[in-house]
Amino acid sequence: MKKSGSGNSMVDKGRTLPVDPNLPRFLCQNCRQSLCIDSYDKFFASGLQGSSIHGTGSVLGSTRADHSFVMLPKERNQVAGVSPRPRGGVVQPDATQSGKAIEESFVVLPPPAASVYKCEFGVDGGGSNLPSPEGGSTNAPSQPHNSGFHSTITVLKRAFEIATTQTQVEQPLCLECMRVLSDKLDKEVEDVNRDIEAYEACLQRLEGETRNVLREADFLKEKLKIEEEERKLEAAIAETEKQCAGVTAELKELELKSSRFKELEERYWQEFNNFQFQLTTHQEETDAIMAKIEVSQAHLDLLKHTNVLNDAFPIWYDGDFGTINNFRLGRLPKIPVEWDEINAAWGQACLLLHTMSQYFRPKFQYRIKIIPMGSYPRIMDSSGNTYELFGPVNLFWSTRYDKAMTLFLTCLKEFAEFAKAKDVENNVSPEKCFKLPYKIENDKVENYSITQSFNKQENWTKALKYTLCNLKWALYWFVGNTNFQPLNASVSPHTAASGSGLQNKKKLIVEIEKAKEARDGRPSVGPVYRNVLAKDGFRPLDQGLESCWDMFSESVKKYPNNRMLGERETVNGKTGEYVWLTYKEVHDLVLQVGVSLRNCGVEQGGRCGIYGANCSNWVISMQACNAHGLYCVPLYDTLGAGAVEYIICHAEISLVFVEENKISEVLKTFPNTKKYLKSLVSFGNVTFEQKEAAGNFGVKIYSWNDFLLLGLNKQFDIPIKKTTDICTIMYTSGTTGDPKGVMISNESILSIVSGVNHHLESMNEEFSETDVYLSYLPLAHIFDRVIEELFISKGASIGFWHKDIKQLIDDIKELKPTVLCAVPRVLDRIYSGLVEKISSTGVIKHALFNLAYSYKLRNMSKGYKHVEAAPVFDKIVFSKVKEGLGGKLRLILSGAAPLSSNVETFLRVVTCAHVLQGYGLTETCAGSFVARPDEMSMIGTVGQPLPVVDVCMESVPEMGYDALASTPRGEICIRGKCLFTGYYKREDLTKEVLVDGWFHTGDVGEWQPDGSLKIIDRKKNIFKLSQGEYISVENLESIYSLAYNIDAIWIYGNSYESFLVAVVNPSMEALEHWAEANGIAGDFNSLCENPKAKAYILGELNKIGKQKKLKGFEFVKDVHLDPTPFDMERDLLTPTYKKKRAQFFKYYKNVIEDMYKTSK
Repeated sequence: MKKSGSGNSMVDKGRTLPVDPNLPRFLCQNCRQSLCIDSYDKFFASGLQGSSIHGTGSVLGSTRADHSFVMLPKERNQVAGVSPRPRGGVVQPDATQSGKAIEESFVVLPPPAASVYKCEFGVDGGGSNLPSPEGGSTNAPSQPHNSGFHSTITVLKRAFEIATTQTQVEQPLCLECMRVLSDKLDKEVEDVNRDIEAYEACLQRLEGETRNVLREADFLKEKLKIEEEERKLEAAIAETEKQCAGVTAELKELELKSSRFKELEERYWQEFNNFQFQLTTHQEETDAIMAKIEVSQAHLDLLKHTNVLNDAFPIWYDGDFGTINNFRLGRLPKIPVEWDEINAAWGQACLLLHTMSQYFRPKFQYRIKIIPMGSYPRIMDSSGNTYELFGPVNLFWSTRYDKAMTLFLTCLKEFAEFAKAKDVENNVSPEKCFKLPYKIENDKVENYSITQSFNKQENWTKALKYTLCNLKWALYWFVGNTNFQPLNASVSPHTAASGSGLQNKKKLIVEIEKAKEARDGRPSVGPVYRNVLAKDGFRPLDQGLESCWDMFSESVKKYPNNRMLGERETVNGKTGEYVWLTYKEVHDLVLQVGVSLRNCGVEQGGRCGIYGANCSNWVISMQACNAHGLYCVPLYDTLGAGAVEYIICHAEISLVFVEENKISEVLKTFPNTKKYLKSLVSFGNVTFEQKEAAGNFGVKIYSWNDFLLLGLNKQFDIPIKKTTDICTIMYTSGTTGDPKGVMISNESILSIVSGVNHHLESMNEEFSETDVYLSYLPLAHIFDRVIEELFISKGASIGFWHKDIKQLIDDIKELKPTVLCAVPRVLDRIYSGLVEKISSTGVIKHALFNLAYSYKLRNMSKGYKHVEAAPVFDKIVFSKVKEGLGGKLRLILSGAAPLSSNVETFLRVVTCAHVLQGYGLTETCAGSFVARPDEMSMIGTVGQPLPVVDVCMESVPEMGYDALASTPRGEICIRGKCLFTGYYKREDLTKEVLVDGWFHTGDVGEWQPDGSLKIIDRKKNIFKLSQGEYISVENLESIYSLAYNIDAIWIYGNSYESFLVAVVNPSMEALEHWAEANGIAGDFNSLCENPKAKAYILGELNKIGKQKKLKGFEFVKDVHLDPTPFDMERDLLTPTYKKKRAQFFKYYKNVIEDMYKTSK
């Protein structure tokens, strides 16, 4: 094919060749140039040769033309305008001359296409059976020269299609495009040849290498290994997918929390903007409420001191209106009574019914609470909803007003039914039993509705008049049956069912034994309860644990390299970082100390004393006693020489470990203790003078390092111990008399540790090896001893304070504990410090704190966990408090004495940690009750029993406490394996408190509806005043302690006086602030002697007494202000900060006598 030029001629090298217009036209499929078929002569005349198409060395140029070319024959007898007839046959080029010109026009075709083309022709080039372009026969006479040529063209088109299919390149192509394609193919062939050569070279190299073929067994082994790895990978992939799903879920939760955070942030700014206005409004409302309370209290006091027989509440109902104290109740169309008068009448009626109902509690089930507040009374239903019983009433308030009146009717009806039951109980004849003159049914009195909404004023007023008539009838019955004097606690016996009636409400405990009625001179006993976790029995001790030594040994095996005991090092007189001993290091030291003990002649069952503040050597000495079955006898750091001498002689202690600065205290006990005491071991060094003083009495004294050398190269077997063996004898400080030695067995400590673990595990708050505990409470006290045994069992860390109470906060910041145990006195100081610091901040910061506090407390009260209640405020407000306590604190445990509710609430909110109260005694091995985290309803209580004890209450009739009442109160009695074995050498005292396996604590408790316990009194601390009234002094002290302007109070009274007096430690800040506001000069000591200051404090105490509705004889009549806090130095407090009342009286005797003289 040749490229065609413009018009009907062919251009080649500047010459124009004529082209037959009848010939078919083709396009090059690559460059899209026009092509045409030309004859031999014209093609030859163009001067083109074969070499112009393909070079000598090209693939096409070196190929025979019989299979790659189709030649069109030279035309014969050409007539202008008529296509030449193609000549048959194919011209074969000379094989000896590759550059010879091709004398025919040609089309390049692959062999299959060329063969197809050639098969279509005869010998002479004519195709007799091929159709002509016009559709006629090739043998038609009218076209002798063209029939064969057109047949050739048709076949040529077919050949192009075949060529396209074979080469995958669209045909036809011009010579130039064919040349480019040819060059490309040549290059590809060269690349293939090079690849073949490289492959052959690689094969030759591989054939020369030695072959390392695996044996079949090795192959199978490798295969199994690979399959195992594949399975592991699949498992890992599955686990990863599972983790991915978990992460996705957490991400969704975080997104949800993020959205909640945004909502909280918006709410925060909205509330903050309105805070100043709300604060002012709330303060005004508070002042108004307090004024109403004072008015109501005054009314109540007046009622209490008025003889109801003289018509303290005159009720009349014979006119148009019913009246009470001359106040009309109701309205008529012609007589529109003012709402102030109606409100005053309702106030009087509510006050009367409330007084009568309260008088008979707990006998009378006072379900509906009447809140008399002068002319603004309210009614509270059993669900805690409050309704106002005062007007004026509009359409909006009418429903609440109607509800309040209906509830008043219900309460009056229930009181009438109670009165009737009392008459039946007192064998009153049926016709004389109490009965209301007008029947009450729902909101109707004798068919008249008491509701005001949609009711005629005449009918409403008549219903109110009948209600007052019923109330007067109830008043007559009340006067005739009570004479308005306090009832004796034994007005009528209770059935066991009444005491157990709250069982369905107690969700945290379960009843295991029924209550018992009073008999044979013994008081009644309430049902026996235990923790619901132990309803099917207590959890058994871990197998293999027989003693405290076993518990420590197990921890050494599990956590040998964990930090165990830490103390702060002193560098250049300054306290530095904590230095730690691991469990393995402590274990090795314990073994050394144990061998030295045995070398001193102390055998199993011997008594070994420990005297000093908490430190690592204290715990090491204790564990050495545990290892060799010795009785560890701790001595309180603050007991003094007299008690130390008593305990050494009473317990017959032969060896004492003693803190270096306490050696002189022990030496003071000689010669009285030389009969028993043979050896002294200092936790530090020993001076020559101390050695000489001890030697004078035949006592050997060793420094710590010298004592460790006593057991060098010696060996003693660790004896076998049993759970019933005595582990320690702990002497309680006691508020009177000599200390008592409480014998505690291995089983007691192991049981209490198991119970605490069970309790905390149920709430996902259990201790772990990552916990850190600050040890500063005396290890000689059972509280700290049990906590440290618990931490040791978990492989946790114990850091000791450096014995300076002023630097305790610094120890906390350095140690960063996760758990802190404290007594209320310490927490009170933390509370006071925080309140003072907050008060000293600016107005904006103070307001922000109050807002954050209120917001978080409200959410916690709704049931939110403390970490979810206010996370934003935790970060921006309370984080400073948390950092001040180390930053990692998650649990604060309070014990040894009651913690006031306001302090507990405050610390729960601001510390970002759980603050829990617990209850227990040395005799119960510390914890018997522990509160639950995030349970705001447990504030003020000691929580539920641990799942290791049984608990019941025994009635205390002389104090009015009934264990079978609807709200059970009585002496707390405890039973369980954690109890002590007895008092050492005091079988008589043991029998007094251990009766039939029950330990009588002497504390008075009250069961709460959820099964938690509240300590409300102390059985022994009661006395009578001269008028015969019982006084529970500890209960009164806890009430008066609520006054913000006092730090501590001690109340005194006796059977020869008719009123109470008190000694008070006033708050320095509050007193100085009062003095500044009132223009009184002087320092704190002089202010305490100022009569005006005494009157101020006494007035504040009276306010608290009125708010708590104390009886007249329970009010303090005079006070003495002591600027020096009650302390142990004056022997006024025990080491657990309990008051020694005998010592208080002895110390303040002259002050008390003066107060009684001046007050009479």
